[in-house]
Amino acid sequence: MSSWRPLLDSCLDELLRAEGRGSERDKSCPRCQKPDTTACVRCMDCFGGEILCADCIVVEHRTSPFHCIERWTGYSFQRSSLGSLGLTVQVGPHPPGRTCTSGSRVEKFTIIHTNGIHTFPLHFCSCGPSPPDRYIQLLRTGIYPATPLEPASGATFSVLRLFHRLSLHGKLTGYDFMRTLELLTDNTGLRPPPARTQAFMLIIRLWRALLMMKRGGRGHDPKGIGGTAQGELAVKCPTCPRPLVNLPEGFRSVAPSDRWLYRLHLAMDANFRLKNRLRSSIRKDPGLLTGLAYFVDDEMYSKHILKYCFPVLICTCAGFEALAKANTRNSKGLRSTGVGACICSRHSFWRGQSLGDLQKGERYCNMDFIYCSGAAEEEVEEIQLTYDVACQWKKKLWDVCMPKMPESIRIPREKIRVSYGVPKFHLVVHEKPCHAPHSLAFTQGNGETDGEGIERNWGETNGAAASTKEMGPGSRHDTLDDHCGHSNWTKTVGLNSLLRRRLEFALDEAPEHIDMYQEFTASIKAQAKGQTEQWRKLVMAWEVGDKAGKSPYDTEGEGMLYPVPVPLHSLMPICGGLEVTMATVTRRFEEEERKVALSAPKAKTDNQKSALLESRNALLRQIQLFRQNQEVQMPRVSPIISPANNPSSSDHQTLPPEKIELYLPSSIPRIDRNEYCDTALAEMEAALRYAAALDSLSELRRQLQIRTYLYRFKNHNITGQNPSTRAQKMLDTVQARVDSAATEYRAARKTYLSLKGPGDWEVWLRVLVDEDIVGLGERMLTMIEREEEEALRRRIRGAGRNADAPITSGESRRHMSWLWYTRGLVPGEDAMLISRRSAGIRVEWLKARARAQRWEEEIRLLREEMRRVLESFSWEALRWSNHTERLESDEHGDALISEELREGLMAYSAEHADMYRCLQAAFEAAWAAVRTEADVFLSRASVLDEEP
Repeated sequence: MSSWRPLLDSCLDELLRAEGRGSERDKSCPRCQKPDTTACVRCMDCFGGEILCADCIVVEHRTSPFHCIERWTGYSFQRSSLGSLGLTVQVGPHPPGRTCTSGSRVEKFTIIHTNGIHTFPLHFCSCGPSPPDRYIQLLRTGIYPATPLEPASGATFSVLRLFHRLSLHGKLTGYDFMRTLELLTDNTGLRPPPARTQAFMLIIRLWRALLMMKRGGRGHDPKGIGGTAQGELAVKCPTCPRPLVNLPEGFRSVAPSDRWLYRLHLAMDANFRLKNRLRSSIRKDPGLLTGLAYFVDDEMYSKHILKYCFPVLICTCAGFEALAKANTRNSKGLRSTGVGACICSRHSFWRGQSLGDLQKGERYCNMDFIYCSGAAEEEVEEIQLTYDVACQWKKKLWDVCMPKMPESIRIPREKIRVSYGVPKFHLVVHEKPCHAPHSLAFTQGNGETDGEGIERNWGETNGAAASTKEMGPGSRHDTLDDHCGHSNWTKTVGLNSLLRRRLEFALDEAPEHIDMYQEFTASIKAQAKGQTEQWRKLVMAWEVGDKAGKSPYDTEGEGMLYPVPVPLHSLMPICGGLEVTMATVTRRFEEEERKVALSAPKAKTDNQKSALLESRNALLRQIQLFRQNQEVQMPRVSPIISPANNPSSSDHQTLPPEKIELYLPSSIPRIDRNEYCDTALAEMEAALRYAAALDSLSELRRQLQIRTYLYRFKNHNITGQNPSTRAQKMLDTVQARVDSAATEYRAARKTYLSLKGPGDWEVWLRVLVDEDIVGLGERMLTMIEREEEEALRRRIRGAGRNADAPITSGESRRHMSWLWYTRGLVPGEDAMLISRRSAGIRVEWLKARARAQRWEEEIRLLREEMRRVLESFSWEALRWSNHTERLESDEHGDALISEELREGLMAYSAEHADMYRCLQAAFEAAWAAVRTEADVFLSRASVLDEEP
């Protein structure tokens, strides 16, 4: 802080110096240089703030009448105004500085500008036989009047643009904005400006509506604003399928396996933060845009709700009855308890006519109407709908609810196939029978859609809840419509980076999941030929049957796969008449060795030390017996055994039993092994180590299954400190067994590698790292933490195209450990045995298949969506280029529009057409490389085209 003080002191001195500026004031004006004038006025908004005389400051500000002026009083500068210095503002066709002699004058016209609230005289023009109305003259000057009749106040276009952007981006309220302008005008309260908050709120509401009409092309239509169709002012999603806009010709006749590419993805939900109090009424405060943009048609919607507003209890799936009751509490004094919406679930675009007020909770009649209104806009053949209560909502949709819909928005069941899903984050709270049938991860054609985009949309709009809660119904609809339009346009221009990032990420993830699935399939085929084909037929029949009946992803009532340990005699070669005593003693020795090595550090009490001594003596006897057999079977190795490793020698002090080296064939270097032992002994030990590795893997899987069960049981059933402590102790015990089995496997594999060397056996006896020790379906926190750390390193380095890739523990990115699918674990096991005990493997194989398919679908969907975006921009550019202009003359040849208006219409059309062409060119250039990479990936064999 001390190092900043000299700089702050210097800056403070300069700020104080500017308050006086004695070297510049009280002298002749530097502009007119008249001897009888004094420089005593300065402008706070002009660059440099030059001090001039009153006459010169007025002349300089003929085109900048809303600047803030300060005048020297003899002691200090004080706030003044250009109006008090003699400046008058002339509106109309007259040039700046000239006043209309035949015009009228308003002495105190209040102007709201970006730097405060100003009051000064204003002249209106009355020249010509039919001068424009006063509000027209103000609009042409860049001032929006508060009223069209005898206006006495208004707001500049500059301040309207500023507040409009601040309200959309920062959710700033009109009251806070106007209060800020009042404080900018006078922060002491001694000379408060006129109160114009109410007038400004009216102006900004009209400004929002006019901008939406202008951008919707209503000024170019001969029918004008009155000819606006329902939902026409909504900014459309460029990626959603729109016939005659961005879909190829003949898309309806594509193969059934490819129809999902042209599926419309929708998501529904309700938001109870966007409440609305009983303020005003529809008659007093009608919506200017209601039904024309994002909110549903109010008249049709109200009639439907009044007719079918019977309550529906959501009680057949756990937790939703309590949720429904919570959403209807505290509704007294509210016109609306929230808002329901239907959006594009792939990219979270608000759809036209897809928002509706909820009168008392999330009732089905409200959501039915909102869904039909939002889905009926496009003529598509397939819809994928995600809704957090889809499992209940869909049951009576077609038979009971759809016939009650107004005919204009009724969806024909025979023409549209609708699939239902639950957003991924919401699915876990449903009952288990709801999971697989409504999982987006198990539904063809969804790619990596999570269905949670509507929740992110609510997060954006909730910032406006505080202000819209107190608005009248029409004002609230217009404000939320504007916020939705801004959100859609922001997403439109953001598709450039969004789709590119998603496709790059999918191209990184898809090959890994596809390779893992194919390796998994090959592994199962090697053990049980025809098993994967049987599972594939099972899941395809379930999918075609609209997911009715028992799900193949459900293992309830089925056994899990526990590989049977291989008997030693089936693998142990009996060579040269050697007995298996040596192998048996070796196995027992190593078990005792580990037991003693673990007990030695813990031996602190007399009883523990006594038990340790007994264990060491038992181990010592095993070693002595082993040495006797070794002298017979490995006579050439006995001379090289050191005395410290030979307990049979009584002349030297030997090492503790657990540290004695046995001098097995594996401990002898390969080049010397034939010299010191028989080849058959090395083969025998290799078979022993192989069997030990298989036994260890079998035990490891068993303990992992137990650990997974205990984790789930603890999370769902254990609460409280004492039960949690006991459950954790049990988990610690199982974890110790997992670690022990892993240690045994690693030791056995290491020894087998030294005996046999590298070979094909490494395909199924792989190197076991800590990350591989994961149970079936178990989500390990360490895996997520490791990914977070790696992502942090990438962000720090700033390298890698996935530096900002999201961290997730979801099913779509889960990597299954090789423990559960490598071949050769149970050699010789037939297909019947695997089928009888393969529920867990079947589920994991199906999930691996689903992950591979979803990632490949994601690449194909993104590739298609990029094409649709470019086609949508091309269509928009053509639409604005060939926009139907308003008629220039009637049947009698009389002009209907002026030349200036015609020129403005053409300029606005050209501007928008050029904007869409530029967007198309920029997007196409940015996507060129990744689209080529995607085409190369899609040119190879597809997992989506596999046949059973």
